[in-house]
Amino acid sequence: MHDGELLQVKRRYPQQTSWEPKQGALASLRRAMGIGGRSYVLTRATEVVGQVTPLDPGRCHVRLVADLRNTFTER
Repeated sequence: MHDGELLQVKRRYPQQTSWEPKQGALASLRRAMGIGGRSYVLTRATEVVGQVTPLDPGRCHVRLVADLRNTFTER
């Protein structure tokens, strides 16, 4: 999330972690220019929450929830 989507940790809880778009000039330039051939879609979200739940040995369920309300109001 840090390098691949340009997100920084907002809060850490025992069960989940939330991220927000990384701030700063370098991060803004990387997003604007699409460096690395990426579109950085998750940085448009206000907040992204990730939760990992173990199922059995070797398997887990990963849930990502992105708050995209700000993109709807922009349109």
